[in-house]
Amino acid sequence: ADPMLYKHFLLQLDCFNTSSISDEDRKRTEMYSVERQRTEHKSSFSEIEEWLKSIDIKVKCEPINTENSQRCLQLLNKTNQMNLQTHRYTEKELMDQYASEDQEMYAFYVKDNFGDAGLTGILGVKAAGENLQITDFVLSCRVIGRKVEETMLSVAVDLAEQKGCRQVIAQYISSEKNKPCFDFFSQSGFEMSNTNFIWNVQNEYIRPYYVDLDWNLQSF
Repeated sequence: ADPMLYKHFLLQLDCFNTSSISDEDRKRTEMYSVERQRTEHKSSFSEIEEWLKSIDIKVKCEPINTENSQRCLQLLNKTNQMNLQTHRYTEKELMDQYASEDQEMYAFYVKDNFGDAGLTGILGVKAAGENLQITDFVLSCRVIGRKVEETMLSVAVDLAEQKGCRQVIAQYISSEKNKPCFDFFSQSGFEMSNTNFIWNVQNEYIRPYYVDLDWNLQSF
């Protein structure tokens, strides 16, 4: 009510502050423009599969490291819809996770003919006996539906096979907004048991052949 206090009040607000600015933040306006072009192109196809084949999807996977950790932290703490367990991390907690011997976390970059979406996916896995548990499965809504989800699961199954695990288990923890993640896993081919989604590693998990995946399993 007192105009003399306006300056003091405004200086107390932190709603426009951010701890860091990522490359994805800087490119946000460009990404919105590219997405409009992508949507217009999609409307010219009667089959979604044919459209996906036409846009030359490329996915790159690498371990979380000091160079990509800030964007990973942002993605983990902001993503709601495609988020398996909705874990939220401090910077130290994330650093501890990717430094841990029994926990592995991977970052996924996505681009296609229309543009580069940047780092938009995170996969966290942990070997527990004969099982490989998916602890984090996070994907930005910007790339949902472009078969990146299936590509990430194929990486999890490949990792399980490398480690001699018999099953990949993804436990879904419901939140107010992550039902799209439940819907995806329900249609993923994984067998559902209570809140767990299970894949027998003896069965190959076939990723879409038209998604070009760049990663070297042996280097991990």
